[in-house]
Amino acid sequence: MLMRLSNGSGLALLSLVAICALSSVSFASDAKVALRGRIEPKSVQAAASADAPLTFVTTDGEKHKVAGDSMSNGQLRDPRLIDREWELEGTVRPDGQFEIFKLFTIKDGKRFRVTYYCDICHIVTHEPGDCMCCQAPTELREIPGE
Repeated sequence: MLMRLSNGSGLALLSLVAICALSSVSFASDAKVALRGRIEPKSVQAAASADAPLTFVTTDGEKHKVAGDSMSNGQLRDPRLIDREWELEGTVRPDGQFEIFKLFTIKDGKRFRVTYYCDICHIVTHEPGDCMCCQAPTELREIPGE
């Protein structure tokens, strides 16, 4: 939120700051950030369900619980990618989890999008598993990202 203040509006600004400080409003949680690191393998093994939060360890050693949709959760749990470095873009939710909006694998310092391709049906998807059409296994592809 950007506010233009005129003369004499210092009191209004002070009131706004006081209201925000007393409420549960957090402007910082809306900030989009990027994290680089790896999924902690034992968090994948310990996850009771496919949507249970995983632990992401940044390159500085910070640990974050991450939450995403079925596509990002599937990619992060893909055994072929478990040792890969990742870049996650998202925000910190009020419960402290990092909510993923975009994710990329990192190879040789470059970002790649993860897709899965069926060469029989020519279908591209973003979740690992068998083709939704013919049920043949899909091929993991990492495509240079933006």
